[in-house]
Amino acid sequence: MSRIPQKLGKLGKRLRRRTGRWGFRTLISLALIAAFSSQLHAADPVFTKNHKFRIPFQFDQAEMKRIGAAQIELHVSADQGRTWTRSSVASPQDGRFTYDADANGEFWFSVRTIDQQGKAHPDGRHTPGLKVIVDDTPPLFELRLREVSTGRVELSWQVDDDNIDLNALVLESREPGSAEWHPVQIRAAARGQTSWTIGGEGLVEVRGRAKDLAGNSVSAEDAIRVASNTPRNNSRPDFSKPVATLPDLQGAETPKTAAMPSYGGDRLPQIIGSGNVGPGNSDRGPSVRPAVPVSTGSSIAPPVLHDVARNYAPVPAGARLVNSKTFNIGYQIEDEGPSGIGDIDLFITEDGGRKWFNYGTDPDRRSPFTVTVPRDGTFGFAMRARSGVGLAADPPQPGEVPSINVVVDLAPPVVRLLPIRQGQGNRFDQVTIQWQADDQALADNPIAVYYAAQPNGPWEPISGWTANTGTFEWRIDPNQQRRLYIRVEARDAAGNLATATSPQPLFFDLAKPTAKIVDVEAVPSSAPR
Repeated sequence: MSRIPQKLGKLGKRLRRRTGRWGFRTLISLALIAAFSSQLHAADPVFTKNHKFRIPFQFDQAEMKRIGAAQIELHVSADQGRTWTRSSVASPQDGRFTYDADANGEFWFSVRTIDQQGKAHPDGRHTPGLKVIVDDTPPLFELRLREVSTGRVELSWQVDDDNIDLNALVLESREPGSAEWHPVQIRAAARGQTSWTIGGEGLVEVRGRAKDLAGNSVSAEDAIRVASNTPRNNSRPDFSKPVATLPDLQGAETPKTAAMPSYGGDRLPQIIGSGNVGPGNSDRGPSVRPAVPVSTGSSIAPPVLHDVARNYAPVPAGARLVNSKTFNIGYQIEDEGPSGIGDIDLFITEDGGRKWFNYGTDPDRRSPFTVTVPRDGTFGFAMRARSGVGLAADPPQPGEVPSINVVVDLAPPVVRLLPIRQGQGNRFDQVTIQWQADDQALADNPIAVYYAAQPNGPWEPISGWTANTGTFEWRIDPNQQRRLYIRVEARDAAGNLATATSPQPLFFDLAKPTAKIVDVEAVPSSAPR
């Protein structure tokens, strides 16, 4: 069923609440015009795939009686207002028109009230109060999947439709050996492409759904078989051989280039930098700028850093925090010349740029660059692009600030639940929950509090994610169970979680016992001797 009657009815009710009543000028015609102009700015069309639909109308009963309304006419234009024809006639009691479009197209509607003398209200030129686009043709949708290098695939899509709904475009992929479909993250567009790395060999499948604004939907799919994505070299940078050092650290040899390990890029954290990666004063060769990559994988937002204990290493301002030793660094090529790109080199530092090491070269020269570091810690990165004829900016120099810092944090926060107290007096229905939480970099609003009737849950939230204040006042519902377990959960900016649960159930007693005199009984005295 068309959504037009529903929208008109709701919009008309809203308009009546604002104006109180339909004025003389509005009558029937402006019941449509005013409603849609207030919500759809008059020019915004309504889309439907149904050729037959209903158009309701509303009116002021007293005003209709005053002018002696005899009938209501629906006029339609199929050429955007150049010519108008009367489509149908209804009495005021009918409350709606039914229109049946004979073809797809854009139809403009206008209504007029005819009094008993045959005069139209309003008279003069027609003004469209409603525009409807009838479209029963589904979009044309094509997916194409191809292997661009060993273990890496590229997906291209194209949707052709005059009224495409980009918000409804969905792409999914399934990797070799997996039974689950995963969404492919893209920028919504009628056409585009994205690429990602496959973790093994076998059949890679993609599928998608597209829809237009009228609700016509279409699906498409494609599949290819990819070769094995065996890493060519699992070596790591040799941290005893820097390629650049400060003067007091000179004497180290230049290491051989370490090959980039190969991992499934769509399952790894994504690191998105800011600012240029090459030195600002160099114009030799193309430059590389971190950017949101087109491959799947999520970005890690810059954390909000809090004061932490003194035994934690400081977190550089603007650093990205991840809870994996393997992650992706997205990048974007700029100033590319006619010779193209020859190599993309990644450099790494562990001491803020005093010593730099050559991590390796991106074999497919396509973002993202997959990185594996040997341990927890803070790692700085810089990139250099080499043109097809060998021109490139100089490697990072001693003391050069990293373009991006990544803090690898695999340790969860430390959280401890303190004794829980029930209030006294007029606060007898309040429980004070206290805790201590600490971490190198707690997340913004890092604490959540839960309760459960059993030690294994299910856990129900007492609070959403809240600030690390160390205390939370909980007002107990009188109908709440009296035997409860309490849990405090803490999260850090890298995504690690830790919990602390009360070892024994807590008994909350909201009852106020009372005493009532029910009887008086004399106690006989002892008999005299």
